[in-house]
Amino acid sequence: MEDTDLTAALQLMEKLLDAFSLDLAAPDRAHGWTDEDRLYFLDYFKGLRAQIRDGNSTSPYNLEYINISRMLDDRGIAEGNLLHQAARLSNMIRDHYVEWFGSSSKA
Repeated sequence: MEDTDLTAALQLMEKLLDAFSLDLAAPDRAHGWTDEDRLYFLDYFKGLRAQIRDGNSTSPYNLEYINISRMLDDRGIAEGNLLHQAARLSNMIRDHYVEWFGSSSKA
């Protein structure tokens, strides 16, 4: 991921953090979001943002294999704008770190 791509990913993450900092809208609740989910992902994305900004490629997040969509699905969230934004962010991050680590680290 070039610096512009990383900047775009961090900008999208900021939008998600803003959304998770507010009460859930009715459409989000209709798509399965709960306040517990909102707070969980608020903390999750704060940690992820810090890791990316610090350039840390190790725990607590395995950035090469990150799959936020799967996490959301496991929590019963299968539709909606927040899911689509989070999935896009997940893809952006994963694509960058697959390139960074190279194919030799893939399991």
